[in-house]
Parts: sequence; structure tokens; C-alpha cells
Amino acid sequence: PRTRNGSLFNLKKNKKNKITNTRRFRILMKYTSWPLLVCFGLFITYYPKYVMGFEDFVSLVIQYVLFCLVVHIMERWFPHDREWLKSDGQEKTDITYILSSAFMEEMASKVMTMTIGALTLYLYGNELKEFWEEVPLILQIIIALIITEIGGYTTHRIMHIRNTALWKIHLVHHSVSRLYWLNTTHFHPIDIFKRVFFSAALLHIVGLRSQEVFYWYLAINSIIGILSHCNIATNCTYFNYLFNTPDNHRWHHSRNPSFADSNYGEILMIYDVLLGSFTNPRTQTIPIPSKIGSKFAPKGFINQTTFSFLGASQLMGNQITDTITESITEVRKVLPDEVELAVENLLPESVTELIPQHESKLVVKKKK
Repeated sequence: PRTRNGSLFNLKKNKKNKITNTRRFRILMKYTSWPLLVCFGLFITYYPKYVMGFEDFVSLVIQYVLFCLVVHIMERWFPHDREWLKSDGQEKTDITYILSSAFMEEMASKVMTMTIGALTLYLYGNELKEFWEEVPLILQIIIALIITEIGGYTTHRIMHIRNTALWKIHLVHHSVSRLYWLNTTHFHPIDIFKRVFFSAALLHIVGLRSQEVFYWYLAINSIIGILSHCNIATNCTYFNYLFNTPDNHRWHHSRNPSFADSNYGEILMIYDVLLGSFTNPRTQTIPIPSKIGSKFAPKGFINQTTFSFLGASQLMGNQITDTITESITEVRKVLPDEVELAVENLLPESVTELIPQHESKLVVKKKK
């Protein structure tokens, strides 16, 4: 037999050490990936504007492209869920939403400037603006994030009131079946407009309307938004109490309403923590849900944006259909025998009419 100094023992020992070191590295990456990526995002926000001297728009484009590229590489190398790496056939739709979101953000900003911005300027001129100019920029940015989060949190929570027109608009965002960087802006155009309008309006009301503040607000919103939807393995620990981390937002995209109707923060989680709508990932005894996305919304940009204006009865019909077909699928797993009964024979005609043609062909295998 081999001794402790023999080659076979050393080979097993080296292999064990290699596995241990790999596991340690993965644990380290899980805890450090989110803060490191945030720091990287802040760096590429600062460098193009303040070092290279580019204009705000060009700097934001450079930041967005570089940050998305790094996040994409990280998703492939260190994924949270490998199932989410598989294509869902919605890549073109996600790209369309990126363009739509950019257009609606610009429109909302201009509408807000011509209305709320002009009104506040008429009421108290530049007095508040001059006051904020004496405050350090870093403090202005922190205050701006806290103030804009009031608008983001409030409107987001209102959009989650079920079976309303606002929920159907927001349902477009909850229709995604996986989370990754490209569907960060997968929002209905109206959803984008209201978020930018109300958040930016609050900054004008309090006088925080300098170009620097808006530049950093847009950059930080982009960084946190992309990371909250990324498919990177993370454990954000105590950052979950302050920021909208991937750990928090994955629970928000759960199919379970008790989890989905929580963690409303856009950038910060302070109002969720204070107002009792915070689902703490660190205290959950079940794993983060892998299957996400509502089946009530159709696929494609045009279909999803027009779906939001359908009547409430059609939405309820889709919900009933989805519930029935999911139940049938579960029954098929429990009764895997040879006898097949058509779904139409098991359900009343008034209900089977709601089931799409391809779903009505589902059969239930019943024990002999």
C-alpha cells in the first residue's frame, strides 16, 4: 500500500486542496461581486466626464456600454441560475424596450421641466438652487437619492394594486421569465414615464436641479438597476437593508404575490424597511425562486404594450386559464398512467372556452 509520502496520497491531497480553493474563491466572489461592480460603475461614471472631459450624454453612454459588457461577462462566468442563461426568445423585445425607455425618459424629463420645473422656478426663482450650491456635491447626491426614492417607492407600490389598469401596465415588467442585464428596462412606456416624471419632479420642487446632480442620479440609477436584474451569484448581506440588490429584487419577481408585493425600492430600500414591505433574503428558509414571470402577459413589444389596455374581464379570463392549466400539469405528474381523458370532459363549457387551443389539448393520465 502507498504511504503518506506516496504519489497516490499526494495526488488525492492536491485534488482536495484544489477543490477547496475553488470553493473558497467562489464564496469570496459571491460576497464581493456586488460591491466591486458598484465601485467599478462609479469609476466609469467619473472618468469619462471629469478626466476625459466628455459631455454628460456621451459619458453616460460610455458608462452604460462598458458596465453592461462587464456584467454580461460576469453572468456567463459566475451565474446565479444557469437556467437563466438559456434564451427565452425575447432578446429583440428587450432591445426594443431599451430604445423605448431611452425615448420615454427623455420625453418625461422635458415634460417635467416645462411644467413642474417652470412652476417652481416661477414661485421661488433660483433661491433654493443657490442654497444647494453651497452643499458638497456628494451630500447633494445622497439627499437626491433619498428624495427621488419617495416618488419611486410610492408609484411602484401603487402599480402593484392587483386587478387594476396600473397593475396591467406594470405586469409587462413582471412578464420576464428570467433576470439578466438586457431586460433591466423591460417596462411599459407609461411605466417609464411616470417613474422619471415623479422622481425628477421632486428634485425640482426642493431645488436640487443642477446638471451634476441629475448626471449622478441617472448613472447610479443605471448601475443599481442593471445589477438588481443581473444573473450573477451574489450574497449582498447587510447591503440588502440599504440598496436594491439582486438578492432583494429576485424575490420581487417571484410568482408568489406575498413576495412579489414587497421590495418596491428602485435604488434604496430604506422605505421598504421603514414601512414594512421589506422581504429580507437573509431570513428566508426557502431558496430564491428560479421560475419567475407572469404568464398573463403575451410575448413581444407591441402585444405587451397593447395588452395593458385590455378590459379587466379578459385579464381575469387569462388568470383563470393559467390557474386551470397549472393545476392540470400538477395532476399529470401525480397520475402517470395510460388512460387519457380530455380536459374538455373534466371542466364546464364556460371554463373550457377560456383555455387556448394548445392548452385544451392537455390530457390527464388517470390510474386504471
